[in-house]
Amino acid sequence: CCDITEGLPFPPASFDAVLARGCSHYHYDLQSEQALETTSMIMSYLRPGGLFVMVIVTDLSGRREPGKIWQNKIEDYRRHFSSFDRRWSVDWVSGTAICGLWNTPLGAEAFDPAAGVPPGCARHPKTENALAREDPRTSMGPGHFRGDGPTRPDPRL
Repeated sequence: CCDITEGLPFPPASFDAVLARGCSHYHYDLQSEQALETTSMIMSYLRPGGLFVMVIVTDLSGRREPGKIWQNKIEDYRRHFSSFDRRWSVDWVSGTAICGLWNTPLGAEAFDPAAGVPPGCARHPKTENALAREDPRTSMGPGHFRGDGPTRPDPRL
């Protein structure tokens, strides 16, 4: 838990994943300088191939009452996360927007579900540290990470 306006006491590229649950910077205009700078700053803490997940409760109504938090539409989240020239995913499940932004440029090596891990991960077969075989007890399995752009939840998960 941290105050995102203060920055984090870690050097850039320190994390494989960052989770933001209900970050107030995403309760208002997602195209504002504050929201865009917040996402850029969070992304700077990710290693190549890392993932930023933002989870926020919303009814997607688009209500913008003065003095109250905004209820952004799904298109607002998609516009925000697609503006970073990175792999992204935005979905809405049971009253919650679930947004993912990978520290992987668009057009970079796509995820291979057979590998069971994302490119850039130390366990990916194309990296120097690939494991000799996948341990089914720890594998998240095919479909855990999806391709570029918006996705639908995988019914197998």
